[in-house]
Amino acid sequence: AESLVASVDGQAFQQALTNLLDNALKHTPSGGEVVVSLDHAPEDRLFRMTVTDSGPGIPASERERVFEPFHRLGGELRRDNPGIGIGLSIVQYLVEAHKGRVWVDAGTSSGATFVVELPVGLKDPAAEPSLDP
Repeated sequence: AESLVASVDGQAFQQALTNLLDNALKHTPSGGEVVVSLDHAPEDRLFRMTVTDSGPGIPASERERVFEPFHRLGGELRRDNPGIGIGLSIVQYLVEAHKGRVWVDAGTSSGATFVVELPVGLKDPAAEPSLDP
């Protein structure tokens, strides 16, 4: 049987995941939770990763802007969370460099869910070199 394979730069993808997790942890209150999931949509030939937090959420009007460099939710005067506002723009750059896409899911009013989709190819195990003599 064929298997799905995403061809990614491991270090770049690790950086994107680290930035998403860092962002989720910054906005999740004590006692809250952050959930990471990975699944695939074979019919769409995609891997889908989600990072969901239980923070205050992101208003619809801000969902596109959170990926702008130096944009901080609530403006510059609000310094509830550390950072300068480039983590999510780096995520977007890295994901798009892999021909994927990232967005904030509309979801519920509390918490935020970031979705990363990466295209996959098919790998035929029969085409792999055999270790048998």
